[in-house]
Amino acid sequence: MIQTRSPIASAIDETNDKTAKATLLQRQAIVNEAMSWLRTPWRHASAVKGAGVDCGRLLIEVYANCGLIERYTPDSYPQDFALHSSDERFLRNIKRYTVRVDNALMGDIAVWKYGRCFSHAAIVIEWPTIIHAKIDEGVLLDLGDQGELALREVRFYSVFTADFTKESKARRGLLKKHQAPVVDSNNEVA
Repeated sequence: MIQTRSPIASAIDETNDKTAKATLLQRQAIVNEAMSWLRTPWRHASAVKGAGVDCGRLLIEVYANCGLIERYTPDSYPQDFALHSSDERFLRNIKRYTVRVDNALMGDIAVWKYGRCFSHAAIVIEWPTIIHAKIDEGVLLDLGDQGELALREVRFYSVFTADFTKESKARRGLLKKHQAPVVDSNNEVA
């Protein structure tokens, strides 16, 4: 039997750049964690592996479990909020820890417009292969450029190109409430 290696495993072995290797390992960790949620039923505003999760909470749990973001509970949201409002509340949560990118790589996020705003997301395995929590089907592997997803506007976001310095976090309001920003001798956030 011939064993094949994943492209990411080959890339990890081939690079001598420690930062690139660490990023590739983090991207693989995201995919591994997301895969561990497969077959979890879809359940609005929930985040319990094996019991229920929606697409937004899946992202929070996967990235937090990989140590890339702080776990948080988003503000309450009705299941059909995107049908009645143009408020990009879902996209604001995505942008808390990511920046928009032109092309998705493994471990990045794809976000689709449903209704009047962007309100559905998935983790990219290798575009167009994604893993997401889908109503009536739960967490599953899917193709992001097929079926109803192909008919919708899609954007890509990545945690790997975002600026997570303390200064950036303070500007974006992401420091923990009990954590005061560090100020240097010039009275600037360090």
